[in-house]
Amino acid sequence: MTFEPTEGLPNVLVDASQLDRILVNLITNSIDAMSSGGHIVISTKLVTAAELPDLLPDLASESYVCVTVSDTGKGIDSATREHVFEPFFTTKERGRGTGLGLPVVYGLMQAHHGYVDVKSEIDHGTAISLFFPVTKQNAAPSPPVAHFSDPALSGSETILVVEDESDVSFFLQTMLESHGYHVLCAADATQALTLFDKHRGAISLVFSDIGLPKVDGITLCEKLRKLKPGLPLILASGYPTKEFKTRINDLAPEAFLSKPYKTQDILQTIRKTLNGSKVLHLAS
Repeated sequence: MTFEPTEGLPNVLVDASQLDRILVNLITNSIDAMSSGGHIVISTKLVTAAELPDLLPDLASESYVCVTVSDTGKGIDSATREHVFEPFFTTKERGRGTGLGLPVVYGLMQAHHGYVDVKSEIDHGTAISLFFPVTKQNAAPSPPVAHFSDPALSGSETILVVEDESDVSFFLQTMLESHGYHVLCAADATQALTLFDKHRGAISLVFSDIGLPKVDGITLCEKLRKLKPGLPLILASGYPTKEFKTRINDLAPEAFLSKPYKTQDILQTIRKTLNGSKVLHLAS
């Protein structure tokens, strides 16, 4: 692995820990694509907005710092490239990945007013470029905000996300925060109840997976509803049993989402729920 920086680049405003996560995701993908070894290059350069008219849906700056991670791996075909930013989509063997790496990268780049571009061909490697808008001189730092998100799918409410799989939890947090929401994350019922006790007045919705350790998501949501009657609930599961389906209908949450879910489905369901709409319940 080699680093090929361009000297004298202007400043960009980036969350350091999130940039670390982005690069780790991209480098891990490159390593997985080179089972017999190969070469990874991380490079940087300055590009003008005029050079990117077809890439950026909405220009946030006159110039961008481009960070590219390229490899000599097996590459991906055009059909696969169209799906790489969809959550849970993966070409890796079962157990080798969640399919959330690139969706997380995409969400983090949105939060930074940036963009990510993928170029790849079968047997000719992959190059993923990150475009960060150049920070205006003397500009005051500001927190990442939603930039490319559809206003109709965005919001500012506080959502409690309960999910025990760290990759899925981080994906949900990244995606929701990039659309303006404030997100509280819990890995189990105990953490969820602690957060709820502390932020009860602020929490507008609970998005919980059913398959939590020790106490399942349905039992948790029953407790939360007793603490805050009328609390909007969205439950999610990959393979709900018949018993779970009966209990879900008895609980009567505002919505149920089957895993693997799509980003658009999550955002639409959350926005409809927060707007007071009721989604059909799961059939027994």
